[in-house]
Amino acid sequence: MNPILLFGFALTILSGSGIATDEAEGNRCVIEFAHQLGLHKYTYTDVALLEEILSEDMYLADLESVQTLLMEDLTKKKPLQPMIAQIENSIKKKHPIISEFLCQALDQDLFPEVVEPEDKDVIKRVVHHTYLLERITKEMVENTEFMVDISNHLLAKREVLGIPSDFMDFVITFYGITGQLFNPIKIKTMDWSFQEIADLRERGEITPEEILVRQNGLKFNILEACIAENINGGTDNAMAGIALAINPVETVRVVGDNKALEYVLSQDWIGLYQSWNLAFTLNNVEYLHLLIPKLLIPSVIDAEPNNYMFNRFLALWASANFQFFAEFQQKYDYNIPNANALWEIFSEINYSHAKDYALKRNGVELTSFSYLLGTTYEMLWEELQLLFVGSGIITPEEAQQLTDLLSEQISQVQQKGTHMDLAS
Repeated sequence: MNPILLFGFALTILSGSGIATDEAEGNRCVIEFAHQLGLHKYTYTDVALLEEILSEDMYLADLESVQTLLMEDLTKKKPLQPMIAQIENSIKKKHPIISEFLCQALDQDLFPEVVEPEDKDVIKRVVHHTYLLERITKEMVENTEFMVDISNHLLAKREVLGIPSDFMDFVITFYGITGQLFNPIKIKTMDWSFQEIADLRERGEITPEEILVRQNGLKFNILEACIAENINGGTDNAMAGIALAINPVETVRVVGDNKALEYVLSQDWIGLYQSWNLAFTLNNVEYLHLLIPKLLIPSVIDAEPNNYMFNRFLALWASANFQFFAEFQQKYDYNIPNANALWEIFSEINYSHAKDYALKRNGVELTSFSYLLGTTYEMLWEELQLLFVGSGIITPEEAQQLTDLLSEQISQVQQKGTHMDLAS
């Protein structure tokens, strides 16, 4: 399988990017990379392919509100270049770290030309998936009712597939199939957070206590990913995540006629988060063709800083469901042969920029916070279970049951001398 298939696509559409060193060098990377993928060939949508993705990958083909939203898209060809151009411009203006990675990867010949028909088909599919996800995410941002409709529909699809909705039943079922425990807990945490956001939007206001939950939740998610990355040998990218975790969102507010959430963050923080999360995704998750688009759609990569995290969460929750369905049904996954080399380059670049960011933002060396990588999953669970029990999601007895299971899993892993596959 050609190594640029999935992660490569995620960076091809960055055409026009500059890098930190020289604009002409950035242009060279763009031209070479665009040539390798032949992205210029994807000028208009393939209606049949959109319908197939909507049905087989997203499970949204039978949702009336989605059919209404996409009525024209599913009957007429639409140009793809406007979406691609917007992503290009956003990289040029907002995400130079990604451009720097692109140049280094090209210089090391990690992106050979796509020539095999099956490889071209995968890229085409990811382009179309990105198109659909952008349309759906943009509507979720603008329309709370549509957001709730998507949520209700995908949760109902889980039930149809035999996936229980109850928190404990869900976690135990998933654990029995995959052997993973923290991952299903994360999924149910996202479900809870998605519903909480819907409630905030319907109320049109957020309390100081709810702001604190949002702030701590973001720090928790970043730190959990840093632990997973570090366990998997990715200390550089884990430390880049630490630079983000020690500089949390300033506040969260509900704004506008659409009652969207604003997470007050700087573009420097967003740029580092975007590149850190791309590298993390490359090294830690499966079904990249279903997850990479959540970071590349214009509503996310070109979002204004205060809109970025909200837009990304909506795209992430939908995409996590797409990935979950694929994993649960054991669908075919696409591999990236050079993934490890690409991840190592990206991690080194992220760490370099993270050190600069921490020095500028915190006035100290980033290594001063390396002790945070000693955080364990048991420590995270101690905090998370308090939230779940306090919110009435699980009982104290159920929290203890999960604590015992987590301890048992960690003990088994330590005896085998391996690490836990917990990241998603």
